[in-house]
Amino acid sequence: MNCHNAFKLKRALSCVIGIMMLFIVLFSAFYVAHEINHDCTGDDCPVCACVVQCEKTLHQICEWIAPQIAIILQPVLILLSVCISMPVLVQDTLVSKKVRLDH
Repeated sequence: MNCHNAFKLKRALSCVIGIMMLFIVLFSAFYVAHEINHDCTGDDCPVCACVVQCEKTLHQICEWIAPQIAIILQPVLILLSVCISMPVLVQDTLVSKKVRLDH
């Protein structure tokens, strides 16, 4: 297997894993929202156990995503602030316009 095929395989695998994660998050959120007001049968309620497991999964994903967003957000904000302040920092001068001052 050459390098190009290995790259395609890894890319396809990562896409499949991403779609599976999205499905898990959406399914868990919809299930919890649908079953939040069910008729509970007591301590051994299978619906409550499922809701708790879905909530735990959502919390674990959120705990993993929040630091990742914080790490990615810092360079994005720095680049955005540089792009916004660039016209102020780089002003046209006579030298940059190559104007001759012969007087």
